[in-house]
Amino acid sequence: MSLKIQDGEAMNIFLARVRKAARDLKNAGRPINDDEVAYQMLTDLPANYDGIVQSLYQLSDAEFTSKKVEEALVAESHRISHLSADNASNQYLSAFAAGQKKTKTFIQRQNNENKM
Repeated sequence: MSLKIQDGEAMNIFLARVRKAARDLKNAGRPINDDEVAYQMLTDLPANYDGIVQSLYQLSDAEFTSKKVEEALVAESHRISHLSADNASNQYLSAFAAGQKKTKTFIQRQNNENKM
């Protein structure tokens, strides 16, 4: 089974595709082990998931389940989304503040010119 997350694809959609592929194989009489499903979930993820992937690879065989991997990847996806949103907000605020400073400087310059 070889699946890859698509550019811009939500993590929960990707994981649903992996689960569906595993079900389809089972229904076709070719079931795969749960740990193979878990490994597939971790294959070819974007680089910003490298940390969680390495942490999950450290789990014991008993703990390394598709359910645990899925929960961790969804949580990491939310964390990454919040970081991206926070970063975008910070960039907007910085740009806004820079614009405010430019506006304030312009007004001060105009006032100084008017006094002359």
